[in-house]
Amino acid sequence: MNLQTQSRRRWLGALCVLAALAMLLVEEFALKTALSGRNALIYWLVCLAFTLAAIVFALADARAVSRDAYESQRTLLESTLKEIEERKRERK
Repeated sequence: MNLQTQSRRRWLGALCVLAALAMLLVEEFALKTALSGRNALIYWLVCLAFTLAAIVFALADARAVSRDAYESQRTLLESTLKEIEERKRERK
């Protein structure tokens, strides 16, 4: 796995979660009476967008980790089988 890509994906996910959390806290403590109607709808849709983006980044990261684990297991299995075959040839 490319460590830079993994790091970027995790940072973006964390930033999305923090942005959604910040929006929630700001609305709860500062904008509770100021938001109404269309502005409130837009505000919450933006918060929802940040939340969904965080979910997408988390799913992408989970998929990449799973793929890397599968590739590592496959490589280990192949190298182990090659080693067993080599030892078997040496015995003959």
